[in-house]
Amino acid sequence: MESLIGGKSRQIVLAAIKSLHPILLKTWPDRAAYREEAAAALTASLGTAQTNPNEASALADQVLLLTSQIRALQLRHIETAPELVKATKTLESTFAESPLRLGCLTLAADLHHSAIGYLESQEGRTAYTKLVPALDKQRVQIARRFHESEQINLDQIEAALTSAARSVLGKTDTPFHHAALAGSLVEKVRRQARLNPSETAVPADFADNSPDVRLISALEDAVRRAELNEARQRFAALNEYEKGARYEALRKVMLKQIDRIAPHAPAGFDAFCQAVESSAYPYPSPREWVRVFLKPLHTNAEQSSTFDKCRTEKSVELRYNKVLEEKGANPLMLHLARAFALAALKIAQAESIQHFIDDVDLVGEFRWPATLEDLRKRINENVGPAI
Repeated sequence: MESLIGGKSRQIVLAAIKSLHPILLKTWPDRAAYREEAAAALTASLGTAQTNPNEASALADQVLLLTSQIRALQLRHIETAPELVKATKTLESTFAESPLRLGCLTLAADLHHSAIGYLESQEGRTAYTKLVPALDKQRVQIARRFHESEQINLDQIEAALTSAARSVLGKTDTPFHHAALAGSLVEKVRRQARLNPSETAVPADFADNSPDVRLISALEDAVRRAELNEARQRFAALNEYEKGARYEALRKVMLKQIDRIAPHAPAGFDAFCQAVESSAYPYPSPREWVRVFLKPLHTNAEQSSTFDKCRTEKSVELRYNKVLEEKGANPLMLHLARAFALAALKIAQAESIQHFIDDVDLVGEFRWPATLEDLRKRINENVGPAI
């Protein structure tokens, strides 16, 4: 593979990779068809007549892998051509040292430019309005299929939605258009899945929502798990120093956003994590794996005895302010422990009210009507025989 690009000028390598754009448009997502045409195109573009076919195929596979990663992580969320140009120029400096990676960035940008053009066209809008209601009818089956896959990733979700688009819309001369529709749906779900838990309540009458809302809600859990799986894989590749740096960066964000985060801790570990992740990694940033740090933090806050003797909200606040002034106080842990204490007080108050309602003798103490007939008699006594 290295012999194909070794010694070639930067311009030749970039042009060779860029030449794969029309091939990807017409072969997506058929890897075998792409590999065959791409290998031949790379061999011709790079001017290497006696190339090992396996090396050409390996280079084609690497280009596709890098291009797909760049598109998914850096570009797929972009919705307009001017934004795409701006983002690409910003990323060029990061990829400049490697002609191969820079070429893949250019190819990913070309692909996404094609996607934006299609989605903005009348043809694309018509296809979307046909696709979404069709997928909405299958949303339960689709969600179930995704739920059964523990190691699901975003590529698999996009591929499944691309296949579904092909079955609904039929064959096309540009199969990548189906991927453009699928990618657009994935990004809408990513945006929804990244919201703070307080912003994601589903309306009570779910059936009255649009097909978009129902489909996006059905896919939300799968997309969230896919992003977490990918984040966990990236985290596993970090060294201990990098992991420590990530924790320190996360801690700073949590301290700044603690008022938005803490109230969700008593709702459970998953809700707490979603609140943290929505603040630390807002859409469209890639989600990072930080739950390894959050688990002990959540557990210790839930088990904290700092507010055990507090019986009112006022006493909790007084205790909080006193401990916060002490040397060595951990404001993050203290804030979370306070959230658990306040939540426990609300539960206790609600139970006390319920016990009062259960115990009070409305008939004996307040002459409350015991039956419907008693109610009719009472009303007739007060306002005449209206019933």
